Amino acid sequence: MLTREVCAALKRAQGNFRRTKRERPKQDGRAAILFPLANLTTVCKSSAEVSASEVNSSPQKPAVILLIEDENNDVILFRRALEDLSFPGTLREVESVSKARDYLQGAVPFDDRHDYPLPDLIVSDMNLPGATGYDFLEWLRAQEKFCDMPFLFLSGSFAPVEKGRANELGILVFAKTSSKEVMRERVESILKLLPQAG
Repeated sequence: MLTREVCAALKRAQGNFRRTKRERPKQDGRAAILFPLANLTTVCKSSAEVSASEVNSSPQKPAVILLIEDENNDVILFRRALEDLSFPGTLREVESVSKARDYLQGAVPFDDRHDYPLPDLIVSDMNLPGATGYDFLEWLRAQEKFCDMPFLFLSGSFAPVEKGRANELGILVFAKTSSKEVMRERVESILKLLPQAG
């Protein structure tokens, strides 16, 4: 592909020749080929258009969801709902607040960002072993690097105080369900909160 710099150099080399392609004998008997300047301009223009097209058509990065959930059945329901909705992105799961922190900070075993990319959305249970989902939310909002990361709760039960705090922070709260159809509807609503969907 011709760059703009190469095109400019070729134009200067061609000078002002505006004639059709012909041959002119050199002193040593070989033929020198002259190309019309108009043809060269067309080549350069096409090259620039292709370059712009390639830049504008670069694929969008697939969305990544981090699910913080310690109940395996709930993880399966969530994953199946994503499959039913043909979710084209990536789901990563951790079962505790401490592991969720390690994931975001890139600590071992989450230090490979190719395998464990930063999420576009975090979905967390409220009731987790050890620290709660709200404890994680407080930590998340205190981190300069992650404070604006989209976050919501998907939980089976809520302490009234914690639910009130979440509402005050503008955090959406979805209730868990054992119904595959209802979970699909809730996950569909959750996917609309992804930045790419907005």
